[in-house]
Amino acid sequence: MDKLKNILNNKRLWEVLYAALMVAILITCILPLLKLTRYSVPYYDDYGYTLPVWVAYKWGGFHLKSAIIGSIQNVIRLRYTWQGTYTSIFFMGLCPMIFGEEYYRFGTMFLVLILAVALFVFIHTVTKYCFGAKRRNALGIEAGITILVFLFVYSAQQAFFWFNGGIHYVGMFSFALLFLSLVIRTLNESRHCLGIVFTVCSTIVAFLMAGGNFITLLQVGIVLVTLFLVVLLKKVPTAKRMIPVLVTYFIGFGISVSAPGNAVRAASFTGLGLPPVKAILMSFPAALFFAKKFLDWRTLLVLAMLLPILWSVAGDAVEKEKPKFLLSYTLPGFGILALWSICFYASCFTPELYAAGGNAVSRSINIMKMVFQLLLVMNMAYALVLVRKYTKANIAISPIVIVICAIPWIMAWNHFFRISPDPIGQYSAFGAKLYLESGQAQQFHAEYEQRISLLKSPSADVVFEPYSIKPWFLIWKDLSDNPNDEPNRFMSNYYGKESIMVKVVE
Repeated sequence: MDKLKNILNNKRLWEVLYAALMVAILITCILPLLKLTRYSVPYYDDYGYTLPVWVAYKWGGFHLKSAIIGSIQNVIRLRYTWQGTYTSIFFMGLCPMIFGEEYYRFGTMFLVLILAVALFVFIHTVTKYCFGAKRRNALGIEAGITILVFLFVYSAQQAFFWFNGGIHYVGMFSFALLFLSLVIRTLNESRHCLGIVFTVCSTIVAFLMAGGNFITLLQVGIVLVTLFLVVLLKKVPTAKRMIPVLVTYFIGFGISVSAPGNAVRAASFTGLGLPPVKAILMSFPAALFFAKKFLDWRTLLVLAMLLPILWSVAGDAVEKEKPKFLLSYTLPGFGILALWSICFYASCFTPELYAAGGNAVSRSINIMKMVFQLLLVMNMAYALVLVRKYTKANIAISPIVIVICAIPWIMAWNHFFRISPDPIGQYSAFGAKLYLESGQAQQFHAEYEQRISLLKSPSADVVFEPYSIKPWFLIWKDLSDNPNDEPNRFMSNYYGKESIMVKVVE
């Protein structure tokens, strides 16, 4: 009886088991997405951005070095003709399809994996340096938040299964999380030599990060400035390490936004963009509109599952000293964090309101939702720290808590998915599983391979049969019956055809 009592009261054991439960659930979320990447196919801008790189790769003797040089040349060309986001363009040009259509899936697989890794690294960094979380609790919250992000991604198709759109938004967002983790690590390194190494690495990566999409570019800038101001106010000795990082980042920022091609791109949105001040003000109602969509009952269910591990993380924070360079655990501090979070989340919408009057697309909404989710959980964790600090409560995770948290997930698999009016769009893991088990993904990809056979035939004019099935994750739009439409032309240019069209169904 005493042994059983000791087991039931073993706080460490149940925290480990809870973390294991979160990891197991995460695997059920990510595996179907990874399996589905096998059937992903290129479309539209994949061909447009990749063509110059493919040509350089071909004429350079099919060597990786030739592809990299071609991608750099592509960055320079597009700087003057379309846009200045140099890092994104480099990766968009270096799409794996240039090595063969069968390799396209490795690009989409990379998008799934890099987001998962970035979330784990970033959340681990924040929980370690801001909350002093124990490793088991850090693992549990890392897995839990990653579940939240992956399961309810706004558009899985635009996040993972279309390389060009995915790398520019979700890919650069993932790199931003890794970069900010590196900066936080740099500020907390007490050893001088390692501090220099981390500073140099952070400075180099800062320049690369400044070449991403404008939403991520703005937000990384805000975080860097905020961190710098806080460490200055806290008189942190390592604050000077931020100076070269900030200077380099804003040099890159200037290079990106001053590109002549941005004016060419902006011309297509003439009359739609808002003045800067109005764009900032209108960001708040836009943020509220999407927050209502993001914070639905499904999200609340997963947040409820995260409460026990957040409670444990809060306990770790109360046990240890407060962080050196972030806000203190006080009510005014929470108020400042909450206000900053609202403004930071709203800033997601400012670039598109300024450039196009609010023409938000699914691939950009993806990162807006991820920012919202991360800020929401961070504020929940801070609030729980205050609760534990002022109430001295010391309730630990128990077997019954683990069972209660497992039940919603079992219900989600066996009930909620089936009754949802849009199971594919609302639950990415379930949508991927449905496409795989029903054979839709396999059939779609087989028809795509038939198209590739036609594209590699001697015929100068190619007419495709319409897809008999269109799994939404794998194809958001097919080519048209007009060979002059831009997507059709991009593909015909890539394959050296006179024209490509899809046969009209009578």
